[in-house]
Amino acid sequence: MSYILLILAATWLVIYLHNEFVKAPYHYLKAIRNYNICIVILFALRLVFFYFRTNLLEDFNPDSEQVIVSLIQLSLSVLMIVMVVLMLLILLSFRSIIPRLVIRILLIILILAVGFFYGVSIFFPEADSKLLQGISQILNNSFVFNLVIHNLEFLLVICFLLFWKKNFKDRGRRRISVLFSWTYIICNCVSLAVLFLMMKVQMGQVFTWSLKVMVMALFILAPVIWMRIVFIPYSRSMLKMINRSGEMQALYLRYNITNREAEIIELIMEGKGNHEIKDKLFISYHTVKNHLSNIFRKLGVSSRHQLVHLFISNQNQTEK
Repeated sequence: MSYILLILAATWLVIYLHNEFVKAPYHYLKAIRNYNICIVILFALRLVFFYFRTNLLEDFNPDSEQVIVSLIQLSLSVLMIVMVVLMLLILLSFRSIIPRLVIRILLIILILAVGFFYGVSIFFPEADSKLLQGISQILNNSFVFNLVIHNLEFLLVICFLLFWKKNFKDRGRRRISVLFSWTYIICNCVSLAVLFLMMKVQMGQVFTWSLKVMVMALFILAPVIWMRIVFIPYSRSMLKMINRSGEMQALYLRYNITNREAEIIELIMEGKGNHEIKDKLFISYHTVKNHLSNIFRKLGVSSRHQLVHLFISNQNQTEK
């Protein structure tokens, strides 16, 4: 039941992040959304794993059982690797460094490496190599593997705080990236502290279950806190700054945008919906729709998301 609730909460978070990304299409927000999609899949796989071990083991022979368990563990391990790569992508996106080809190659290499070692551990369990045996023991112990991966993510974020955050041209982006990093670090430290407490102290089943749920819920709650307190105020201030910039006025002249259409664009940049625009400008809903059609046609876009992305991209190019 706890995993079902966590899956629902994580799914809501993904939808929430996607809606914010549509309003303000920054690359790091998209990367954070994708990271949380992996969290949803991770919770779902763990639910399948625990349900299988609890309810379906007796329907399988020992050999089939071992293969299925190993496949689920392989899926979990691959997903954890993907999450590490996505965390790296989030941190690089804060610096506007998005080496997509390099990230994809790194992801493929890591997945192939994990798949290779899993294959060796399944089909050659008595391999002589001590290295292969050690890696096999880590991969087949989900607790140890998760701990290693979490510490790897933790190390990436620490490196970002110590080295990568330096020389930011945009102080606002530097601030939100540092606060994102500290949010993750605090979440990770609390999780590790709770896990250490559970290992050292004998506790009742209900209390242990509550602590486990709390640890997993932290990874859902932390992005929400960061979004509400840090990102949304920053995004609104940035969109207002773009609205006031000379570059935006230049775009209006280039695309022959009228004064009324400019007012509507600026309200869209502030995240206003059609009904809010109608009330703000004292015009009908149908008039708003007509103006939007004309704006999309002139700018060569087909959605609000593309419209906002056009102006944000133009602002980023101007800053460079």
